[in-house]
Parts: sequence; C-alpha cells; structure tokens
Amino acid sequence: MKNKFRLALLSAVAFLALTGCQQSEDLATSVNKRWAAIIEDDFDTAYAYFSPGYQETESIEAFKLRILTAKINLRWTQAAFIGSECADENVCEVKVKIDYSYNFTQRSLGGMEVQTEVLENWIKQDDGWRFVPKSQ
Repeated sequence: MKNKFRLALLSAVAFLALTGCQQSEDLATSVNKRWAAIIEDDFDTAYAYFSPGYQETESIEAFKLRILTAKINLRWTQAAFIGSECADENVCEVKVKIDYSYNFTQRSLGGMEVQTEVLENWIKQDDGWRFVPKSQ
C-alpha cells in the first residue's frame, strides 16, 4: 500500500512540474522570440512583448505600420541575444546582434548587408519579460 501511495505522489509531483508550475521564459528567450516575430512579420507576437505601459501609447496598428514602413528599405534577416546588464532582477539592458540588408532608395546605389548591435531595455513583470522602447 505504501508503494502505491508513493507512486501516486511521485506521479502527481511530476505532473505538476510539467504542467501547472511552468516558469515564464528567460530573458534571452524573450528577446530572441520578439526579434524572430519581427523578422517573420508576426506582428501580434512581437507586439505582445511590449510592456503594457508602452502598449497604451502605441496601438498594434501603429506598430504594424511602423515596421512595414521600415521594411520598405530594409529587411531584418537575423537577430540574437548577446548578453545583458541588469540593474536588479527585474530591469535589464540587453545587447542584441542584428543582421539586415538595406536597399538605398536610389536603385543605382544598390544595397548593402549590415551587422550591428543595439541596446534594448527590458523589464520583468508577473507574466514574463517585456520590451520597453527607449524614448526618442
């Protein structure tokens, strides 16, 4: 009888560990998923990574328009989390490597492949990491 109880208890613990007790994704995963969504034109997913406060200032329609306007001359091809410096466990500045191609508006000038690094602000909230754009 004790063995059946132990087996049932272990099964319940394993079930909870695999389902109900999932942790939110880590910072690197959030950064990479947001950029993958931007590259793939998955605007809803990319927008979901904005902090709720920022979502109050820019609608998803405005976000889509801004990204589509940027894509007139450039195409992001790859992005990857490099590292972060965190002021505390909930506020981090993240370094991201971004590869993109840029086409000049004057066709005779052609285009170029570019690799750059950008710094982004991220905050951790109850439901996970959220991107906070820098004010311009």
